Amino acid sequence: QGTGPGFISRADGYILTHAHVIEGAQKLQVTLADKRRFEGRVVGVDRDLDLAVVKIEAKGLPTVVMGDSERLEVGQWVLAIGNPLGYHHTVTAGIVSALNRSLEDPNRNGYLIQTDAAINPGNSGGPLIDLQGQVVGINVAIRADAQGMGFAIPINMARQRLAALTKGQGKTPSSTAGRPWLGIAMGDLRDLPAAIRREYGILREEGVFVNDVAANSPAAKAGFQRFDLIVSIDQAEVKTMEEVRRRVQEAKVGQTLRVVINRRGRYLLLRPRLEPMPLEYAY
Repeated sequence: QGTGPGFISRADGYILTHAHVIEGAQKLQVTLADKRRFEGRVVGVDRDLDLAVVKIEAKGLPTVVMGDSERLEVGQWVLAIGNPLGYHHTVTAGIVSALNRSLEDPNRNGYLIQTDAAINPGNSGGPLIDLQGQVVGINVAIRADAQGMGFAIPINMARQRLAALTKGQGKTPSSTAGRPWLGIAMGDLRDLPAAIRREYGILREEGVFVNDVAANSPAAKAGFQRFDLIVSIDQAEVKTMEEVRRRVQEAKVGQTLRVVINRRGRYLLLRPRLEPMPLEYAY
């Protein structure tokens, strides 16, 4: 048995939580704040972002208000709500400690919100809210070897997947439902041999280059080539692979991105129109 929090995204009984909260469950019981209990069923899972949508048969439920995680600022007060160690509906307070964090490498940019609001086992899947009561993130992880280091997925990223997951799309081991696909493999400039740098006129020391382009992908149709240096996406400079992934993940299927690349010293504007990710490219 296990417990974990979630929050109601639609009044007709759709609840957003983390995939690892419901992983392997043979039976789900959802208890609301007013003590009502319902049988729940999983309607969509996206393991790439660790998201899941659970459905209960109810109507007229109170729902959260979704905020805008792009407007978060370091030092801003936030509240974490969850079920730490089984203590239901626990609220803790803190600030946004940092933005665009990576759990894998603290020296590289990622997409996570870092907060010092107390987050403990059982908080994962609960909302991170601002002082207006709007959800700005989903609590996802802590650093067990530190104090005051919790992390949350920005709500803007989750919202891009929510519609597809709510429709019941996304029960593959790594769901591609509604996930935008650009179709490139990337590399870090620091790993590119000096000889290739010289041949392709790459002068920057840090950045992201295109290592491969999938056939018939949005990138291929837009004219991406191997060893193109990605400079910016929609007028926002990108320097790491995490930043490129975040910009693509926050976009929508069908959206056209404005990508500036440097090819042999020349700056070019490419306009890939994002498509749904084919299952064979899920990871």
